[in-house]
Amino acid sequence: MTRAAADPQATDPGVTRQAPPPGRRGAKGRRTGAQGGPVVFRMLPRQIALAGLVWLGSVVLLGLAIRGGSGGAAVAGAALLALLASAAFGATLTTRVALEADGIEIVAYFRRRFLPRENIETATWEGSGGVSVELVGGGVVTLPETGHDNQPRAHAIRAWLQQGRRTAGGARRRAGA
Repeated sequence: MTRAAADPQATDPGVTRQAPPPGRRGAKGRRTGAQGGPVVFRMLPRQIALAGLVWLGSVVLLGLAIRGGSGGAAVAGAALLALLASAAFGATLTTRVALEADGIEIVAYFRRRFLPRENIETATWEGSGGVSVELVGGGVVTLPETGHDNQPRAHAIRAWLQQGRRTAGGARRRAGA
């Protein structure tokens, strides 16, 4: 098995391991991951660059429409395009899925959601449907697309779940439960 097949983070530029500062806690007091920090799936650099180019093009188009003395409809259309491109570029920059020590943090479309590890049953994927997380109570949460292959992302989430179950099982045995 190659290193890339064993560890999808080894070659994928959009996956990072963020090491937390020693003794620090993350947002809302949660621990920020074990053994090298959380695994974070972000948008791929080429997708960020493309969204940035679209945004830049829309701003240039707006400037040309204003400067060229175009009619009000053309300026309004260019302004709407620039506004939508700005929102898309901002969403591209902020979208991420982080596998933290105690759950999955999902940031997409300027919203943040946290799924505790104990509420997650498994992760599934479909070729065109993306990665979904099945919850213990029977619900399903679809993760945002980040440009990564869906199968390795689902496998990484399943491995993260198994690691947490092994760690929790060992802690229970040590506590005498």
